Amino acid sequence: MPRPHDGPRPFGRLRHTGNVGLSFGGAPPAKWAELDRSEKFFEEERAKLREERAQEERRKLAEDRLLGDFRRQIEAPLALGCLHVLARVRWPNGVTCPSCGRRDVERCTIDVGRRTFFEWHCCGTRFDATTGTRLQALGFQRATLSVVFRAAFIIVWHGKMSFDRFRTLLRIYDDDKAEHILRVVTTLLDRSPDPDLRKKDANLLDRIAFAFLHNER
Repeated sequence: MPRPHDGPRPFGRLRHTGNVGLSFGGAPPAKWAELDRSEKFFEEERAKLREERAQEERRKLAEDRLLGDFRRQIEAPLALGCLHVLARVRWPNGVTCPSCGRRDVERCTIDVGRRTFFEWHCCGTRFDATTGTRLQALGFQRATLSVVFRAAFIIVWHGKMSFDRFRTLLRIYDDDKAEHILRVVTTLLDRSPDPDLRKKDANLLDRIAFAFLHNER
């Protein structure tokens, strides 16, 4: 008695084809190879996407840490923060008197209310890191130095933004005062000779100080 499956097969004889697997009668279907290539392509794309996301997360984490360091330095007392950065950039080889050029100057620390300043005495004159600079000419001296640095940092770090956002980040809600600071600081930054001013790295505050000190009038 013939077995139920004996007789002609509707799709030809089933056989192994090696690498492809099973095929019906003749050559393996071309769609199978296309599906294999498509699956490999999509797997590679998924791997690339995962790597890009991981790199973006690492970049964002490093940027957040750097941002925290900058904020702590900007908000620090002037003797340790912005005034110190300005003095370090202005006199990399040691403090020099702007009047006589001598380096044997005497440093003094001054406490005014909750603020701490430092200045130097030499040849009968008193000076600090803003003396004789464009900042002093514009009326931004040590008392307002942290505001100027914070404004410059906001402009460089955050890029283009609305005036309301700038005012909120600066924490100055007087429109006239905030607009004046924005206009002056933007002009100082635009006239900076440093081509890498807007590069986000650990030397950003030093480049901002350089822009304030070496400004093309």
